[in-house]
Amino acid sequence: MDWLRAVAPTKTNNELHDEIRLATGHTLSHAAVASLRRQYQVGQSAESRARAIAECHSDPAPQRLRLLGPEDKEFFVTVTGDCLVTSDWHIPYHDQGLVDRMLLVAKTLGVKQLVINGDFLNQDAFSKWKGHAFQMDWRTEKAIARATIRQLCETFKTIYYIMDNHDRRIMWMHEKPSEFSEDDVLDLITDAISRRHIRASIYYHYVIINATWRVTSPKEYRRTKLSLPNRLAQVYGSHIISGGDHLFGMGMDDSGRYIIANNCCIVNAAETPYINVQDTTYPKWNPGFYAILDNVLHPFIAHEHLWPTWWQRLSKRR
Repeated sequence: MDWLRAVAPTKTNNELHDEIRLATGHTLSHAAVASLRRQYQVGQSAESRARAIAECHSDPAPQRLRLLGPEDKEFFVTVTGDCLVTSDWHIPYHDQGLVDRMLLVAKTLGVKQLVINGDFLNQDAFSKWKGHAFQMDWRTEKAIARATIRQLCETFKTIYYIMDNHDRRIMWMHEKPSEFSEDDVLDLITDAISRRHIRASIYYHYVIINATWRVTSPKEYRRTKLSLPNRLAQVYGSHIISGGDHLFGMGMDDSGRYIIANNCCIVNAAETPYINVQDTTYPKWNPGFYAILDNVLHPFIAHEHLWPTWWQRLSKRR
C-alpha cells in the first residue's frame, strides 16, 4: 500500500481509479476507490480536490445523481452480533455519568460494538441560529469529543456513527461544502488511534443489525412517542429503533408484527442551555440506551425504579 499512499494524494478518485486499473489490471468501482482512501487514511491535495470539483461540475450526469447500485453497498451498513445502541449525545452536553454506566454494561456483557444513532456532536458554534450567552465554543467541544471518543475506543472494537443534522453543521457552513466530508469532521475530533475504530459516513442515515433491526435517524420529528417508529415499521417492514426525538418508548406497531422503539438520549437536559432558557410544552427528554443481546432488545433507562433491577439481572450474567 506504499504505492497507494504515494500516488493517491495527487489524484482525484476518477484518476486514481484509472491508475489502479493500469497498474494492476483490475477495475475497481469508484465506491471501492473511495473506500481505499478511507481505509488507509489517504487524503487529497488542494489541487486534486479542485480538479475533482471541476470534474463534478463538468459531468453532464454527476455521480451524485446516478441510481444506486451494488457498488454502493459500502454506504449501507450491516452490523452482526451484540451491540449497544445510543442516540443524541450532543457533546459537550452529554451525561458523563450515563456514559460510565453504559461502558460498565458493555464491559460486563462483553459487547464490543456501539451504534451512535445521530447527533453525537452539538456544534452550536456552527448553528444558523443566533448564538446565546451560554453557547459552548468549538475548541472546547472538540476537545471534549476527542476525549470521549478515546474513552469509547477503550471498550468498543467498532463504532458505527450515523451523522445527523448537528454533526453536519460545520459542513453546511463551509464555503464549499463539496470539499468537506465526513472524513474532515472525524479528523477534527479523532486521532490516528481512535479513527481506526470508527465507521462514519454522510451517505447513510440508518444501519441494519442482524438483518432484523433498522436503527434510523429519520427526517421527521414527532412529539407523540412511538407514532413515528410505528409508521416507519409499516413503510419498511422491519423492527424500528428511531432516534432524534430524545424520547423513550417501546411497543408493537399497529400490525402487531414489529417491535418499535424511540431511542432515548445521552444528552443531559439539565446542562443544555436552550432547554433551560426557554419554556416548552415538548415531552421531557429520557436519558438511556439500548442493548441488542442475542438479537433481543433490552432498554437501559436512567430511572431510579428501573436501573437497579436491570443491573441485578446483569450481575447474574457476569
